[in-house]
Amino acid sequence: MKKKLKENKNKKAKRFLQKIAAAAAAAAAADAAADRKKQQQQQQQQQQRTGRGSSRGRPANHTQQRRNKKQQQQQQQQQQQQQQQQQRLTAARTAKSAAFSTRTKMYSSQESSCS
Repeated sequence: MKKKLKENKNKKAKRFLQKIAAAAAAAAAADAAADRKKQQQQQQQQQQRTGRGSSRGRPANHTQQRRNKKQQQQQQQQQQQQQQQQQRLTAARTAKSAAFSTRTKMYSSQESSCS
């Protein structure tokens, strides 16, 4: 009877950990999808923009400098987003790994108690 109770407890713990791992993976996937969508929108906006502006009272390369600066800022922003996405994925993998590790410990403790 004690063995049966312990098995039920372990099954519940296993299901709980699986739910946590699944939720972490789903959250990471949703974040990654949102980041990709945002990047696509930014790229579309960048493609739609054209270099407008007259050069009255400005140096000849002013417009180009502005474009370069904007492009550099967008690249930095994209890099930051990619880093954040990578961090989320790493967090999800860590959660999954922790859940697996806990399950492994549970099973090994079961085996040692049975023998």
